[in-house]
Amino acid sequence: MPCLLSFGVLVAVLLSVPARSNGAAPGPRGASSDSARVRTEAQPAARRLSLEESVELALVNNKQLLIQKQEVDAMEGRVVQARAGALPNLSAESRYIQSGGTMNFGGSEGFTFNIDDAYLETSVSLLQPIYTAGRTGAALRAADAARGYARENELATAADVVYQVKASFAGVLLARRMSVLAGEALALAQAHREDVEELFNEGLASEYELIRARVREAELVPEQIRSRNELQRSLIIFRNSLGLPADEAIEPDGELSYDDVHISTAEAFSLAKENRHEIAAAKLYAKGMRAALDLARADRYPSLALAGSATMNTEEASLEPDRWRSRMWTLALAMSIPMFDGLYTKGKIKQSRAQYEQALLYAAQVEDIVRLEVEQAVSRLEETRELVESQLASVEQAQKGMDIANIRYENGVGTQLEVLDSQVALSRAKTNYFVSVFEQFMAVAEIERATGGHLE
Repeated sequence: MPCLLSFGVLVAVLLSVPARSNGAAPGPRGASSDSARVRTEAQPAARRLSLEESVELALVNNKQLLIQKQEVDAMEGRVVQARAGALPNLSAESRYIQSGGTMNFGGSEGFTFNIDDAYLETSVSLLQPIYTAGRTGAALRAADAARGYARENELATAADVVYQVKASFAGVLLARRMSVLAGEALALAQAHREDVEELFNEGLASEYELIRARVREAELVPEQIRSRNELQRSLIIFRNSLGLPADEAIEPDGELSYDDVHISTAEAFSLAKENRHEIAAAKLYAKGMRAALDLARADRYPSLALAGSATMNTEEASLEPDRWRSRMWTLALAMSIPMFDGLYTKGKIKQSRAQYEQALLYAAQVEDIVRLEVEQAVSRLEETRELVESQLASVEQAQKGMDIANIRYENGVGTQLEVLDSQVALSRAKTNYFVSVFEQFMAVAEIERATGGHLE
């Protein structure tokens, strides 16, 4: 990371840690201060949300997560459909028949009679599968795997939502802290300019020194304006991550601080294999493809079902027993034996076997990707912890340097350049410290997402 980051880069990163109000070096946990919080006229009554409250809102409102929930419901329907293959199919039909006219038998030498009849016909049919060569079981396993796959995808989406909320939440805190730092830098430049003006009036400072102090102050005004606007933009991103309407004013409540987390790559990957929903989803996908292969193979074998029906006709449109014209029932065993289907089943089995092998490779690939994510997250966690420690020492030294430069200048033994350089060094050190704390917070968030669990 460069020594001095531009403000646009800082805001793209997204975190904040409080600075001490007296300008001293911040400790590892930071010091909260109500005066450090920036409020604008556009959000006078913004609702303050903790990180936990923000996550809860996002999990309720996120559209992609809601889509995944509907997918789970759809897969529940598939399970019910697959289960129906083993259950009896019972149906009933009733018809009212009205007939009229004449009917002739024997032609011109025969006889003709009139028809004027009305009757009711009712029938009940039953079909009960007895043997399906494993088709029903395979279909049920496939549907159950699809349901589990959709559920794991929903949980994986929820984990992504949580990470996004953490990033946007921390982004507002970083933008808020950068706005405070911009104000502090401007205040230091303004105080120095006032001191130089007083010395100039007393004949102890040159006009060049006064002009330089004024230029330094003017240079910091645009930075303060930009930091204020970046804060507003980060609030918009935060609100959108929660799925809230544009007219609802919110802001994060709290200050993020350095959290000393240690975990080895082996420990992290062990957690990931147990908790990552992407790994579980890939395994369920392979399970579903194996069930699809079993289903394709079952088409080579015969099936057996029990079929039955009962029919009743009445002389009139009446259900009274003495009006029944006929009653009849049938019961049969129906066997279906595949003979030759033009090699369709053979092709389907080949296709299903290839898809199953693909699913196994996909599951192995997902595990490799997760391992890579874990290794990168652990490496980033170690890096950011070292950065925080080094930048904290840098802030302490920069603060001492500015105090010394101010004293030397006031006593006439130092130069204005020393003062201005010390102010820039302190601003740079604080900026780098807060960014490193943010990066460490996000590294913890990344390791939690990579392992699928919360680290204490």
